[in-house]
Amino acid sequence: MNILFVDYQFPMFDRSSADLRMYSIVKILLQQGHRCIYYASDIPLQEHKLGRPEVERYRTALHDAGAGTLARKGFEETLSGAAYDAIFFKYFFPAEKRIEYVRIWQPRARIIIDSVDLVYERLLAKARLTERPQDYQAAAAMKRRELATYASADLVITVTPDEAEILSRELPKMPLGVIPNVHEIPQAKRAETPYPSLLFIGAFTHEPNVDAVLYFAHEAWPKILAELPDAQWTIVGGSPPPEIVALAAQNIEVTGHVPDTLPYLLSRWLSIAPLRFGAGMKGKVGESMAAGTPVVTTSFGAQGFGLTPGKHLMLADDPPSFAAQVIHLLKNQELRQQIGREGQRFIEQRYSPRAVSRLLTTLLSRLTALEPNNRVNFLKLRRAARLARLSLARHLLWRLRFKH
Repeated sequence: MNILFVDYQFPMFDRSSADLRMYSIVKILLQQGHRCIYYASDIPLQEHKLGRPEVERYRTALHDAGAGTLARKGFEETLSGAAYDAIFFKYFFPAEKRIEYVRIWQPRARIIIDSVDLVYERLLAKARLTERPQDYQAAAAMKRRELATYASADLVITVTPDEAEILSRELPKMPLGVIPNVHEIPQAKRAETPYPSLLFIGAFTHEPNVDAVLYFAHEAWPKILAELPDAQWTIVGGSPPPEIVALAAQNIEVTGHVPDTLPYLLSRWLSIAPLRFGAGMKGKVGESMAAGTPVVTTSFGAQGFGLTPGKHLMLADDPPSFAAQVIHLLKNQELRQQIGREGQRFIEQRYSPRAVSRLLTTLLSRLTALEPNNRVNFLKLRRAARLARLSLARHLLWRLRFKH
């Protein structure tokens, strides 16, 4: 199958859980023999944020895996340049204004939208926490946009069965699939620090992570220090805002972005994910479990995994209980090791590349049986008009722009 992936940027697999998942999906599909082309619509913005060498590193990683890349080209020009069997949008945002162009230029291509997480569900969870009318309004507006975009696709992917069930109630006729996060199981062995140590991992461009760290710092961390004054907490993640940087103290390290989180995962006694709102599947939780690091999280952090609290990880939804679970694990090495082993085994069985590869095979088999949802009228006429406009832009308008 010839698949065009559509995103704003090349996947930053070592900075974002969603990007790591997308990069892993591309690699698995390439290994299955599919041809994958990754189109990034806003590389200048990515270069502005990260610098050109970093963006080139991510592009090279796609090439090394066997994928092609397209950037600095218009979307219609990209669609007119080759025939594709499927157009795979990461998030609904890049699909929202582009689906009609796909129908015009690629009428036989199936359109997949990967929700990554249901944005409106995340915003609704935030609204329930804050109880602010403007947050409820933002969630309702996002829901209208998101569902309208999904309804124009041929198949929508969610990361968890829970979110697939939510969408099935909203869009009962929409074909749905579930592709979870993908986690490699490290071969390196754990070696704990000589002092009690906690780890939080998460990019701070994601609002729930900022809230989680501040919530834990103010509500739970003092209780832990009162019991274990030599405990250390490491906060790892890119783009920490000033209020997170300000937490750095004798017992707290704020690293910012690190090139590799594995050394932290293998050495810290446990990983925390004190999330108070969110959606989808939490990469920080799966990543920690894959490394054999025991996890303490909330109900939001455990969403979508299908795991058993007390066996695969520890669960707590209020500050006293969260602090108590952390203290209990820090004081009990045998329990830490048991939780770590069970969590790692769980991830390997359900979320390893091998497990997800089977899901992708089934998904694409379903996709090929679907007829494209072509609701755009006068496709041939509109395609001819767009082709004429594109040809004009290529051969004439650029000269006029140059003269100005």
